[in-house]
Amino acid sequence: MSDAKNNDSKERWRREFDIAVPNVARERHSFISENGDEEPMVNNVVVTSRYTLWNFLFLNLWDQFHEVSNVYFFFIGILQLVPAISASQGIPDIYIPLSFILTVSGIRAAVDDYAKHKEDAARARKPYLVYCPHTAKNSPGKTEKRKNGIVSKAPTHYFYKPSGDLCCGDIIMINQNEVFPADILCIATAHAKGHSFVETASLDGETNLKVKEAVSSIHTNLPYQKINDDEKDEQKRKAAIYSAVSQVSAPLKDLKGKVVYGEPDKDLEKLVGNISITLPNQETEPVKLNERNLLLRGTKLKNTAFILGIVLYVGVDTKIRKNNEKEDGAELKKSAIFRKVNTLLLYMLGLQIGLCVLAAIYSGIWQDDNKGAAEGYLFLDDNIAGLATLRFFTWFIVLSQLVPISLVVTSELTKKFQQLFMERDVEMWDDVRGPLKVNFGQISEDLGQIEYVFSDKTGTLTQNKMEFRLGFVGKEAYGSSETDISKRVKAKESGMKMPKINWTKRVQKHEEEMKGVKGGISFPEEMKQKMIQTMWSPETKNSRQAQLVRNYLTHMAISNTITPVADGDKIVYNSSSPDELALCNFARHIGFKFVARSGAEGTAIVVVEEDQLGTKVKKQYRLQAVLPFDSVRKRVTVIYSDVDRKEVWLMCKGADSCVEPLIKMSPEAKVAEEQKSLSQDINTKLLEASNFGLRTLLVAEAKKPFSWWEQRRGDYIAAKDLQPKSKSKEDKNRVKEERRKAYRKIEVESEMYLLGATAIEDQLQHLVPECIEDLLEGGIKVWMLTGDKRETAKNIGMACNLIEPDMIALKKPKDVTGKGALDKFRINSAEALSQNRLIEITGKWAKLKIDNKALLKLFRMIDKNGDGNVSLSELKMILKYLKLPTDHQLLDTLSGNDGKITSKEFVDFIQGTDITMMKAIREDIKAGEKRYESIINHDLEPVSMVVEGGGGDSALGK
Repeated sequence: MSDAKNNDSKERWRREFDIAVPNVARERHSFISENGDEEPMVNNVVVTSRYTLWNFLFLNLWDQFHEVSNVYFFFIGILQLVPAISASQGIPDIYIPLSFILTVSGIRAAVDDYAKHKEDAARARKPYLVYCPHTAKNSPGKTEKRKNGIVSKAPTHYFYKPSGDLCCGDIIMINQNEVFPADILCIATAHAKGHSFVETASLDGETNLKVKEAVSSIHTNLPYQKINDDEKDEQKRKAAIYSAVSQVSAPLKDLKGKVVYGEPDKDLEKLVGNISITLPNQETEPVKLNERNLLLRGTKLKNTAFILGIVLYVGVDTKIRKNNEKEDGAELKKSAIFRKVNTLLLYMLGLQIGLCVLAAIYSGIWQDDNKGAAEGYLFLDDNIAGLATLRFFTWFIVLSQLVPISLVVTSELTKKFQQLFMERDVEMWDDVRGPLKVNFGQISEDLGQIEYVFSDKTGTLTQNKMEFRLGFVGKEAYGSSETDISKRVKAKESGMKMPKINWTKRVQKHEEEMKGVKGGISFPEEMKQKMIQTMWSPETKNSRQAQLVRNYLTHMAISNTITPVADGDKIVYNSSSPDELALCNFARHIGFKFVARSGAEGTAIVVVEEDQLGTKVKKQYRLQAVLPFDSVRKRVTVIYSDVDRKEVWLMCKGADSCVEPLIKMSPEAKVAEEQKSLSQDINTKLLEASNFGLRTLLVAEAKKPFSWWEQRRGDYIAAKDLQPKSKSKEDKNRVKEERRKAYRKIEVESEMYLLGATAIEDQLQHLVPECIEDLLEGGIKVWMLTGDKRETAKNIGMACNLIEPDMIALKKPKDVTGKGALDKFRINSAEALSQNRLIEITGKWAKLKIDNKALLKLFRMIDKNGDGNVSLSELKMILKYLKLPTDHQLLDTLSGNDGKITSKEFVDFIQGTDITMMKAIREDIKAGEKRYESIINHDLEPVSMVVEGGGGDSALGK
């Protein structure tokens, strides 16, 4: 049995090494590859450069001869070596400019790559504190670090080790605001409960801090020394931190143990394995490792004075490097201009070959016709085909000027000068990071060729700082729906337009506004008092609504993965989810303060302090399980029990489309009718909240005997521990799907009932609407990517100037696939909406005015009989329906030509008219309303396109 278990461990966890001080992992380790071969232990040096001194010449030439022009001119040089066809007497003079081009390109590539070499070397030389009393004692020089003439001494028993020399098994200390040099297993932190906070912006762009935990079996067995966080003197604070580190580290000198874990992979949220250690007078059983114990290379330690950890993955084995690995066959990045030039060169080559073939054929015909007449002085050969072939290559050399070699030279020099100008542009400097740095000059010209901008909504267009606005408990609503987004939408629908000001003034205005902003929760005081009185006043505290409100606030407080941190007398919350943070802060604002979390899942105790009209009452709950959120489930369910394990409480919140199917209707007709009425009422309110641009969540719960959970706990643990048998995407997806099915089975069997809903505001980033407006006017197409409800997405899009109030959203049917089918659907939809008279415009009026092609298309739509003319009266009638000026002075110049207007006159008229935006014909849009409603009602696909149209009487105009 033990052999089978060991074989399973070998299969799942392919790495292991012994833990000891000094580090013995390099001598006592076993790294097994997927093929079963022994792998060596790598160092922590990461190489981002492409070339070395030995391979530069060959590899750079290989890269450069991927360019069509270089291959072309190299081939021309080979032809010039043949005297019979060469116009340069067998001398390849084309190699002179080609050598210049290759030299300039090579020098530029060498300079860029040398900068990367220096960065790699600087990163590898950066010193980090490593625990080893033996090294610290025998090499005192390594316990000091000099920087800018200042000597820094390491804590007791620590020494400085260059980042590139770090290896698996090193016990490393990371200070606050330091970047992790490798993937590290956290074993101790400056916080008593073993948690720490990490910024992962370099990995996923998120500025919210993630909570990480030390391995509990190690952290709890190490001494703890509190650090005074209020100390302002930097030297005293550093001394206090080093003193605490020395005390925490003292037992580690006798540390013995072993860690077994998985081979390197790309999954940032995965760590499988276990660790067993022996400390003085203490021995622990193997403890499972999880992703919360892993600190990833490239992330940064925040709000934590220090952490101690064991290095697990180094160098190319770290997760960030695994994600940066190029796939087989991956090529260097090429700019759009480079690809276009290569394509044009191929066209020119085709033309050249065609001309050479014609010249060779004509030469052969001429020779055949004049062979006898010119025999005495031209010495023509009887082999006409051979002579024609020679003439083909002769003409190929002569016509090589069709491909200008000066273009390539100019392009290379331009790229280099462009790079120098960009790096020296003071307006592109950052106050903290300094001047702009061009990492890859080959694609710098793409900066001016942007056609599409795809932007995530959360954290990009919005601030990703959530604020609780509305709470729905039962049939009662608490809060206010007035938001900055709703104000902007109302202003836009009313036709108000913000005055244009330059960017410098905008930024100055924003900075002045931010000075007056104060922290806190913007929740109406009268609503807060209403909730408090409902819960605790003698008249209502025993009512059904009071119990629902208390349950709702308990949900908001503890149905999350937040770890409260004591900061003096204050409790500080840090979370990777801004939604959870907003809900938890709201619960605290009303009087349900989440004050503590301790222990691991299954034994963890959470404490909520309830403010009952001034009386503080603490309640404890035991965390049993977390059924986590993902992009498919779109919900999270947290399972708690009372401390005595008599009852479990399932708390679920998520998207209404995913939570509502879990709601179990009562078998009693009267109760079922009440539940149905509540569901309809909350759905109506959620739709209204979405129309104000709020993010909405549905909240449900269930309470069951603890015996119910005991019957299902084994299924939960089995699903949680599922691991893919291979690295294939299909196997990973299969495991995820099996896990989701197991979680859903538990949720469905709990028979949840609807508790309420939440509505949270995520405010727009400052100056986003102005920025998007400028991008659109510059001809750049902007797409917003979001998983919000359609109503929320529509209003946020309108608030940030991405769409206009009179635009109509069409939903793509399921059977429409491919560009051709989509174009056909688009045209048919436009015709159905407007009886063939819809003016279909996909951009702003400013862009249409300079697009002659679009204006001619518009003219043809107006020209019903297709004779190339429209009457002045017809044009005036259309302008009237469009609410455009019919008394424009340009109309007077169109009265000639028998009252007929040509397409050229029409284009001149439109381009000279000062109109902000085209409007669809009001009467035409009415004919399409029924068609539009049928699309909305019967098609469940997401919005895929926008056609401008509508106006005051359109389906979405109001």
